[in-house]
Amino acid sequence: MSLIDTFDRICLPRILVVGDIMLDRYTRGRANRTSQEASVLVLEVENREHRLGGASNVCLMLKTLDARVSCIGVTGRVNPGETLRKLLAGSGIETNGVDATSQRPTTLKERFVGRSGSGHPSQVLRVDTETTAPLDGKTESQLLDVIRHEIAAHDVVLISDYNKGVCTPKCIETVIRMARQKRIPVLVDPGRGRDFKLYRGATLIKPNRPETEMATGSRIRTPQDAIQAGTRPVSYTHLTL
Repeated sequence: MSLIDTFDRICLPRILVVGDIMLDRYTRGRANRTSQEASVLVLEVENREHRLGGASNVCLMLKTLDARVSCIGVTGRVNPGETLRKLLAGSGIETNGVDATSQRPTTLKERFVGRSGSGHPSQVLRVDTETTAPLDGKTESQLLDVIRHEIAAHDVVLISDYNKGVCTPKCIETVIRMARQKRIPVLVDPGRGRDFKLYRGATLIKPNRPETEMATGSRIRTPQDAIQAGTRPVSYTHLTL
C-alpha cells in the first residue's frame, strides 16, 4: 500500500485543542539609517502581517492536515484579541471555546524585521505583550464548563501549554480526568520548565530535546538516545531551568 493510500484511509479526527493562544505580528520595512535621538535603527514600515501563534498555530497546523479542530483559550476583549479570533474563525477553526475577557491581555509577539539596501531582511527586535499569571477562578471555571460540554464530541484532546496562565494545574488535571472517563486520548505539548507531574494520566507527552534531557537527566545526541529516553522514568529534580 502506498503512503498516499494510507493517508486516504485515515479518518478525519475531531481534535479539541486547549492552551495558550497567541497572535504573531510581523512589522517589516527598510532600516537604512540610525536615529538622531539615540544609537538605534530607524525602521521605515512597509507592511504588517498577523499570524496565528502558540496554541492557535497548533490549531492551524492540524486544520491544514484536514482535522476538524475546536480551540479552547483566552484572549483580551479588544484588539489584538479581535484580530486573533477572526484569524481562527477564518481558518475554519471552531472558536466557541475562545473566551474574551477584560481581565488579561491577548498574548502578542511582535517582530520587527528590517532590510538595508539589497541585503537579506533580519529581525531587529521582538516585543512581547502578555501576562503569565494563572487564569482567575471565574474564567477558569468558564473554560472548564465549555470543555465539559464539548469534549465528548471529539476524538482527541491536545493540551498546548506555553506556560502563559491558561493551563493551570486545575485545568490540566480536570481535562485529563474528563478525557480518561470518556476514553479519549490526551496529547500534551508541555510548557517550558513545568513539572511533568502536572500531566500525570496523559496518553502522551511530547517534550522537545532540552525538555526531555532535563526530565530524564540524560543527553540526547541521536534518534536512538531519544527512543531510550522515552522509556526512562522522569526525574522531576532535573526540571529546573
